[in-house]
Amino acid sequence: MNVKKFFAFFIAVTMSFSLFGCSSKSDDAYGAELIEKARNNLEQASNYDAEIKLNFEFVNNSGTETAFVDTKISDFREPYMKHIAIASEGGGENIGYSEFYIIEENGRKTLYMYFNEKWYKTTVDDEYIFYTLGQYDMKEIVNIFLSAASEISSVDEEERNGVKLKKVNAVIDKSIIAETIINTGVFIAAGMSSLTPEYLEGAGPMKISFWIDDNDNVVKISFDAAEAYQTISDNLYDMVKDLEGYEGTKKLVINKYAIDIDMININNAEWSGISEDALKAEEISAPETGDISN
Repeated sequence: MNVKKFFAFFIAVTMSFSLFGCSSKSDDAYGAELIEKARNNLEQASNYDAEIKLNFEFVNNSGTETAFVDTKISDFREPYMKHIAIASEGGGENIGYSEFYIIEENGRKTLYMYFNEKWYKTTVDDEYIFYTLGQYDMKEIVNIFLSAASEISSVDEEERNGVKLKKVNAVIDKSIIAETIINTGVFIAAGMSSLTPEYLEGAGPMKISFWIDDNDNVVKISFDAAEAYQTISDNLYDMVKDLEGYEGTKKLVINKYAIDIDMININNAEWSGISEDALKAEEISAPETGDISN
């Protein structure tokens, strides 16, 4: 097996599939306090379960296309154990499934990967985990969103699954939208793993909502990044529209890039163990992080 080619192809496939109220100063101060408490609480979390649902709809030369990606994550820090399962649909049909475990034993981390209907495993370091699966560190990602929230417009009381929650409506300001989008890997599931601020030049603010329980846990985040995606698409189109081979290419129209993140069982998650099939994985050697990026 050509390990470098395997990993390059594996990462490319994974990235491609792995695919608001009244305003007042009191609401602004109260909402900011709720968000800060939730952020501090999440920083201390030692384990959690999470689910990310991505609904993507766009129009290209072939017409309207849709995609749905459902990602489930279980994350434990001491010792480090992580499980990620990613199911993807395109046009209402199943188009891919990926699964990962990261298990730490005696200070050594092993990555188990389900790819092309077969399990593989390899020893990895923290840098490699960050580069390949960093977008699934929901403790870090959610905290970035909490830290970026501003312009609190309202705080509403809602009930979800019999639990009373406080819904905080906020905005990610246009001055930090580019770094927030890049640092959270929002568009990696759409194949954009190497964004720079230039691609988001001109992007406006983005509305975002947080649901926080009485224990100061953020249990849900919801936003639609369609406008930011449209900005990237338009900027890319302007770069290539006059180049040979792109004649007749139309601009993409992004109708929806809606993401819902549920944070579940914060500090109360239970590890279900690694599957028997994963334990039978074929062992391979991971390339250096720099090799994957080239």
